[in-house]
Amino acid sequence: MEYWIVYNVETFAEVYRGSGDPGSSVYQQLQPGLGLIVVPFDVIQEGATNLEALKAAAAANVDLTADQFCLRFLTAGETQMARYLRKETEARAWVLDQSTRVPFLQAEAKERGITIEVLVPEVIARADEWETIGALVEGKRMGAKDALARAETFGDVVRLFKVDWAALIVEAFTPAPEEPAVPTA
Repeated sequence: MEYWIVYNVETFAEVYRGSGDPGSSVYQQLQPGLGLIVVPFDVIQEGATNLEALKAAAAANVDLTADQFCLRFLTAGETQMARYLRKETEARAWVLDQSTRVPFLQAEAKERGITIEVLVPEVIARADEWETIGALVEGKRMGAKDALARAETFGDVVRLFKVDWAALIVEAFTPAPEEPAVPTA
């Protein structure tokens, strides 16, 4: 079963609750000014909304959607992340000392038909790009979870339930404004 709460988008007052087969919440036709949030059963099982259960569900949603957003930049999987980190480590070490052993980079360069000299800057550029995005995602993720922990009302939680991860792309790649030059005497 899937459970949901329909609420007023201005006041965040609950209007009604519903349930149905998994996925059926998307077929609910809401009147203008109403929103819907899918919740686990423990949020609504005791009549009054269980705010702590709703906060836990929202925090889990923040983690899940952060991971889903990161898949725009990374391939899923723990072993893939280990390979990315190893390749970055090898590339940065190779920049300092070209005699450094770099088995991951050598294997990739061989299979791609390129040289280590061509591959190393690619790996470092991708790692630097990920560092920018990854840091913003982690900051936003932890900030949202802290805000959820402090949430005191249903409305507070609903406002925090969905994070605009895509806005981070703009933030990551918009150059910071140049500081005005300080005149010298």
